[in-house]
Amino acid sequence: MNPFEKIDLEDIHIFCKTAECKSFTEAAILIGTTPPSISKAIARLEKKLSLKLFIRSTRAMRLTEEGLHYYEVCKEAIENIKNVERELTKSEKPRGTLKITAPDSYGMEVLHAHLQKFHEMHKSTLQIEIALGNHFVNFTKEAFDLAIRIGDLEDSRVVAKYLHHVHMKLAASPEYIQKHGMPKTPEDLLHHQCIAIKFPNKNIISPWEFGADRTEIPINFSIIHSHSLGALDLAVKGHGIARMLDFTFQTEIEKGNLVEILPGTAPPPMPVHLVYPSGRYVPSKIRLFIDYFQQEILPNIYGKNH
Repeated sequence: MNPFEKIDLEDIHIFCKTAECKSFTEAAILIGTTPPSISKAIARLEKKLSLKLFIRSTRAMRLTEEGLHYYEVCKEAIENIKNVERELTKSEKPRGTLKITAPDSYGMEVLHAHLQKFHEMHKSTLQIEIALGNHFVNFTKEAFDLAIRIGDLEDSRVVAKYLHHVHMKLAASPEYIQKHGMPKTPEDLLHHQCIAIKFPNKNIISPWEFGADRTEIPINFSIIHSHSLGALDLAVKGHGIARMLDFTFQTEIEKGNLVEILPGTAPPPMPVHLVYPSGRYVPSKIRLFIDYFQQEILPNIYGKNH
């Protein structure tokens, strides 16, 4: 490729939309052109780069390894150009869609409870898309703007804003405790009905650890559930003792539907971060949500315990 050959941003824009749609026809509808025009633009890029960007068949199409790498770079470049334009024109209003992902219980018990004010402030220009799940988020492949992550972070390609710490708690219903008694030590749990959580994406039971040294008690669980909110419901209905992060229990404990068990025996707390892709420019929609979370949501999580 001639190093002085001009960069055709229109072809790059078409390529990115096609990569996201995985269809010439859908990309053409989205852009407002025809499938042959899309095909010609992709052909021009492939000729210019001397490589194939897509693997196409009669049934489907997907990016080649080189195509995926080119898409990641092009997408980031286009976003940076848009962000610079907004900075230069002082356009601070968030626009488009803010895509947020969070663990199931955190999304239900914390995020949903405090999102209304932000939505009301920006609903005329900003759509909010929320995806709940306990899997690790790949920003490049899944196109999220923000993720809430619990635990230590190992991905150096992201920016993380610390929010607060969370603690593990044990709880059971007053009815269960009245019937089976209150455990006095972690070892007493060996003689109780305990509810485990086994997330489908991990396929292992979350261990029950105690104290600063994270001593694991080998409990023979009576019920195993795939979802933390399902385990919570079982505990509220008296099926046994559940163990999960404090924000999941908070409302039911305040209502008197659950009673905390063995306080002070929890392992070390875990940090919660707001995470977003690294880059020089941060879109206003991300900056505004981070500010909102820190100013409006944090003060309301556990009162002053954050």
